[in-house]
Formats: sequence, structure tokens, C-alpha cells
Amino acid sequence: QLIRQGNVTAAKELLGRPFALIGTVVKGHGIGGKTLGIHTANLKVENELLPAVGIYITQTRIRGTKTWPSATSVGYNPTFKNKEFSVETHLIGFTGNLLGKQIEVEFLKWLRAEKNFSSAEELAKAIQNDIVETRKYHGLHTR
Repeated sequence: QLIRQGNVTAAKELLGRPFALIGTVVKGHGIGGKTLGIHTANLKVENELLPAVGIYITQTRIRGTKTWPSATSVGYNPTFKNKEFSVETHLIGFTGNLLGKQIEVEFLKWLRAEKNFSSAEELAKAIQNDIVETRKYHGLHTR
């Protein structure tokens, strides 16, 4: 119930570990990287239980490599009138191609509700703020 409500912090306390989504990175609509300049990994989720729609501070583990601080969007991308549900995560400091790789996204903290922004520029600013908050949470320098 806590996970469905987006209260991943309380769920982590009860589970003894962060709630995680596991899946394969698939091709997205190209909005994050091409339109906004913020690359995301689009996750084809294997889990049955999903957290509430919103933006979260997360950490993402790539199979066979390390864990990256990340910010994750769970929802419908209303700014672009997308009706498809998606889970997209931005891995801070990661460069490379994750297409086809299996990743695990651990949910650490609810950040904000999903919002319909009036422009792509407004959305990009909000995402940059999300990244700043994520960097702070993980103890990284903010730019």
C-alpha cells in the first residue's frame, strides 16, 4: 500500500531495503534526449507492483557494473500528451548505451507529483531541479 501511495521511504523501512523495479531498457520516444537534452533509460518493467505516478530520487544498478545515482519518472508524460505509461530514469554521470540491458531501479524518496508543463523548456527546468535535488540527496556536488 505504501508503494502504491508513493511513500517509498516508509516502505524501505518496513522492507529493510529499497523497493525496486527491474526491467530491460527499451527504445523510448526520443523526448528526453532529443527534445530536452536529458537522456533517460526507458524501462520495460517486469514487476507487477508499481509505485504511484510521480518523480522519485532513485539509484540504478546496471547488471554487471556499478550503481548510479538517478532521478526517475513514473507516469504518462502529460506535457507531451503521452497516454502510454512509462518508467524513465536519468542516471547521473552515466554515458553510454543501455538499450537491451537489464537494470534495477531502487526507489529512495518521493520528489514531486507529475505535472503538465506549458512548454518543453519549463519541463526541462523542472527536470534539472529534480537532478539537483537528487545530487544533493546522494551527497554529490550540484552544478
